[in-house]
Amino acid sequence: MRRLTLSLFATILLLAGSAINVAAVSDHPPVLRVPVMPKIPPELRKEGAVKGYAVIEFSIRADGSVTNPRVVKSSNSKFGQAAMEAVLRWKYSPGIKNGHPVVAKTEQRLEYDLTNDSTPAQN
Repeated sequence: MRRLTLSLFATILLLAGSAINVAAVSDHPPVLRVPVMPKIPPELRKEGAVKGYAVIEFSIRADGSVTNPRVVKSSNSKFGQAAMEAVLRWKYSPGIKNGHPVVAKTEQRLEYDLTNDSTPAQN
């Protein structure tokens, strides 16, 4: 069974598991409603990359959609790309400031671990 964990990479801890630019959001931060897990490229196992991570920076629009994702750092560029594509599909309840939805910037660390995966690598 593949295990993919989302872990925090930031100075601000929130229930949504993200670091939010607090200057942009004062009433309450965005809340992740629809997470999409990255599809782990099968070649990672072939390459022996059974564990890894990617740090993705992105903005959350006032409508709760994600925009401008970019890989800040990753243990493997293939997973970084997969993580970025997944984050682009996430949906949030937007952050609120002065009673209005606002744009917020965030950074998220995604990790994968294939050590307990009994599924053979695809050719």
